[in-house]
Amino acid sequence: MKKRIRVFDLAVAIAVMLAITLVLNNHFNAQYAALEAEHKALRMEQIQLEAIKSSLQGELNRSETDAYIMQVAREDYGYLMPGEILFKVSNIDSLYAAHEVTTEETP
Repeated sequence: MKKRIRVFDLAVAIAVMLAITLVLNNHFNAQYAALEAEHKALRMEQIQLEAIKSSLQGELNRSETDAYIMQVAREDYGYLMPGEILFKVSNIDSLYAAHEVTTEETP
């Protein structure tokens, strides 16, 4: 005696498999979207880090020049070239303050 599969049982089995497939597909699509967003964020970070690296490489290349060494010596350490005179202003505000004219000073 052979057992026959009824059409209803077959339809239910197919419906269950289809439902499982749809659920798994949605789950994988959500994971894919999350990974895609993470990939985009990491790519942007990579671009920023490459820009910083390029900037630092340029600074490193400039630091090997005599002009850069002289600039650092002057600005950071206050060194002077032979024959140069250093002026230090003790009251810098007086250089930029507006001069008030009084009636006594007018001719």
